[in-house]
Parts: sequence; structure tokens; C-alpha cells
Amino acid sequence: MKNSYDIIVSNIHTLCRTIANPDIELRINYTADNIDTAKYIFDSFDADIRPFINVMPQIVWQESDKRNVLTFKEIELKNMALEQGYKINQNIRSFRCSACYVENMEQFVVNYDLSVYKCTARDYDGKYCVGRISEDGRFQPNEMYYKYYITPSPFLRNECLECEFLPSCLFSIACIQKTIEGYTPQCNKNLIKAFINMTVKNKIKQHK
Repeated sequence: MKNSYDIIVSNIHTLCRTIANPDIELRINYTADNIDTAKYIFDSFDADIRPFINVMPQIVWQESDKRNVLTFKEIELKNMALEQGYKINQNIRSFRCSACYVENMEQFVVNYDLSVYKCTARDYDGKYCVGRISEDGRFQPNEMYYKYYITPSPFLRNECLECEFLPSCLFSIACIQKTIEGYTPQCNKNLIKAFINMTVKNKIKQHK
């Protein structure tokens, strides 16, 4: 479709001006190449609808190994969104791994061929497929499905259990999906501190 971006932006304006108290999530998938220009997306939306739009930058999962380098730029992008009248998620708990949609056992992604996955940010190559939708519309789980029940939380490590930041840990790369894939996260407390400081400062600004 030609001009699909303009059509989407126009539809968001229509939703915000038609529906009472709309709640729009503007997800910005960024990479090392585009994060510095992502701010120009904010110019696409009129000032009167910005309070209804929650800006959520997310690193493209294929470049998740660059998260540590780009996190502070993500914080700058969120602060810029706030300054321009948008919302960002101010709840520290929302960043916790336990809040990841993948860990909700009722969360599924149905592919075009009726194969079923848990996570949207993965290749649909069959390797992490958790089942299929049958012709009569029923979900038929496979062995991979049950791994999500029996795999321990990534936070059940001594490094995490002894950490003072565990109750408000924002390190979402320690998600259960990555544990199943055999990925071991590397903690960076400086990033966690930065997220907490940003959230507290923005809360204080809101209540001044």
C-alpha cells in the first residue's frame, strides 16, 4: 500500500478525536542507525491528541545485543516525548520481567498458517512454535508449550536474589523466552539505576 504511514497517522488522529478517553500505544522500533532520528516521529501528531498517546520505544530484537549501548538514548527519547506532550509508562513495575506478556500463559501469537507462538519478537521458523490451531478451532499444544510452565524464572539466580534492585529490576532481557533459547543475560546495574532515576524524576515533575 502506498503512503501507508500517512494513512496510519491519519487513523490515529481519527481514533483520538472520535473515541472517549482513547489509549494509543505508539511503539517505536529502533536500531543503532535510526534512534537518533526517531524523535521526528513526534512531529507527525497534532498537539491535541498527544496526551492520549503512550510512547514506547523498543529495540529491534535482532540488535538486542546493543541494548546496553543504546539504553541512555532511549531514556532521552522518552524524556523528549514527555516534553512534547506525550505519555510514557511511569510505572516502574511495568518494566519488570514478570510483566512480560510472554509469561502470561494465556498469551499467544497465531501465525498465518495457524502455527502458534508465545513471543511476537521472534522468527516464525517453527523452532519455538508451541502448537497449532486445528481445523475445528482448538489449540493443540506441543512439548515446547510446556517448557513455559517448567522453566524457572531468569531471576532465580544468586546474582539476582542477592541484588538490592531485584524488587524493581528493569532488566527485561532476562525474560523467560530468552532462557528457553539458552541465553544468559549480563546485568548492568548502571542501566537499572538510570531507569529508576528517570521514573522518579518524571513522577516528581508531574506532581509539582
